Amino acid sequence: GGAIVPMKAANSSEVAHERAPATLTLMVAWVPSMNSTAHLYEDQGDTLGYQSGEFCITNLSATATTEQTTLTIQGCAQEPGWGWMPTDRRFEARFRGAPSSAVRIMQLAILL
Repeated sequence: GGAIVPMKAANSSEVAHERAPATLTLMVAWVPSMNSTAHLYEDQGDTLGYQSGEFCITNLSATATTEQTTLTIQGCAQEPGWGWMPTDRRFEARFRGAPSSAVRIMQLAILL
């Protein structure tokens, strides 16, 4: 059970198909004993560059036990010349349904 939904800010000035957002909000629907994964695919959106490998897949996973909730973000490294991917991406995680005792920032690690 549970789910991870990547979302772009509603007030973002970036048009959805023109640019990958600099900040992604991860909405995590928390349930006890969750074990969820999601894969975010991004490409430029208006070229055929994806056919030659110009795309990113970010892997997301969330697990929960009675003592710990873990959110893992395994990002995609941008290649030189991909002007459409932000060079510094920020993630904001929001846990829906989680008791306050179940979510703590213990360690932040984003794997590239």
